[in-house]
Amino acid sequence: MRTALIALATAALLALVPTLALGDIPNPSESIPPSSADTSACFTASPSDASCISAALADIDAARADEGVGPMSLPGDFTTLTVPEQLLVVTNLERIDRGLPAFAGLNSSLDSDALVGAQNDADPPEPSPFNGNAYASNLAEGATSALYDDYLWMYDDGLDSPNGSCTPATPDACWGHRDNILYAGDSPLIMGAADDPGTPDGVALTEVLEFGDSIDTADAFAWSSVIGGDALDVSPTSVTLTSGSSAQIAVSAQGENMTVGASITADPTDWSVTPAASCDLTALTAGSTCALTVTDATSTPSQGTLTITGGPSGPQTVTLTRPGAPTASITGVTNGETFTQGQGTTANAACNDGEFGPGIASCTASAPAVSTSTVGPNQTFSVTATSRDGLASTTTVTYNVVAASSSNPGGSNPGGSPTPAPPSPTTTITVTTHPLPAPLTRAQKLAKALKACKKRPKRKRPACEKAAKKRYGPKKAKKPKKKRR
Repeated sequence: MRTALIALATAALLALVPTLALGDIPNPSESIPPSSADTSACFTASPSDASCISAALADIDAARADEGVGPMSLPGDFTTLTVPEQLLVVTNLERIDRGLPAFAGLNSSLDSDALVGAQNDADPPEPSPFNGNAYASNLAEGATSALYDDYLWMYDDGLDSPNGSCTPATPDACWGHRDNILYAGDSPLIMGAADDPGTPDGVALTEVLEFGDSIDTADAFAWSSVIGGDALDVSPTSVTLTSGSSAQIAVSAQGENMTVGASITADPTDWSVTPAASCDLTALTAGSTCALTVTDATSTPSQGTLTITGGPSGPQTVTLTRPGAPTASITGVTNGETFTQGQGTTANAACNDGEFGPGIASCTASAPAVSTSTVGPNQTFSVTATSRDGLASTTTVTYNVVAASSSNPGGSNPGGSPTPAPPSPTTTITVTTHPLPAPLTRAQKLAKALKACKKRPKRKRPACEKAAKKRYGPKKAKKPKKKRR
């Protein structure tokens, strides 16, 4: 067994974290220890030492190649970043190079939680307040290098590794650090990180990874400040095919050369994506644009997602929709029905949105009522449903009107009283539409957030409710400034 140069620990996720999405990205078949050059350089040098960075990257890139992942490309200012900032960078690079979204940055509160762990030579505690729906944390001790610790977490975390929790009797603990880094959790993603040089085992590096957190922000360090103008631009971000079978998506590399991937997830699986013949997605040069053609093979209503990977901004998605046409229906009057002249009728019309439709724009009847004032066959009454994307459908009923009986030409009943006049047509048209839901108001957002707080443990509810009220509560009116006389 190798000497454990660095002690690793995986956060106890307890019931707060759902089962990690293991299997989405497979783990290595075996642990690969770091090279002796990597170990010696990164244990004796500063985190930004060129020899440590070079040795660690060589090990990382070799391990990535075994997985079919390209080499790690560090930002130009990597050596000027603090160790916690470097942890964010390498963690995000491991994620986005595998098609996972990046963490938005470092949050000062989560940084404090990470520091508590580093100072106590232990995994960071549960974030407080905990504003996400899942979290994980990693700890490494011994080396000062974020790259070296990343290698151990990602590529040397199985059996016979520094991961002391991983044994033949506890296989679920193997690759736990890697699973935390590559967890396919809900967005938004936010992170905390810290380093402490004063532990008995040397420097301790910790990171707290939080998922589904729409409250905490990257107030300590933002990922956007790292990538700057280097981004993959995708336009448009949604495609709706109401006619025809294909549409164009423009993908542009900004700031650096990129390896781009494009894949579609759809049900039913009628969609496909094809780059233009002149495009080389494996080497999209800075400043160039590639046209992707998305095609829907049938006219069946369907929905899908086009995922574009590549570049430091992480994966981007395009929503693909083939909406169904709206429908109109008429009840109360049936095809071929016969009415007496002047007979009252009641018709009900309904307009319904089609599958994956954007909502009903209008529901229009051909007349205010199913009229029986005129005698004649094959009279019609129609209702047209039009959705917001312009698709429309019309339903029509045909009916007949015959003259009223003249068996009492005297105009009076046998008893001598006048014959009552026939009732006037009283057609009622009821329109049912299905528009898109209105956006939530601040009060509704607050009520929703407070309801979610009630599901938290009792001791955590006050902090959760305070954060919700701060985010969605009524805005305080600003006092007018007094003018100086």
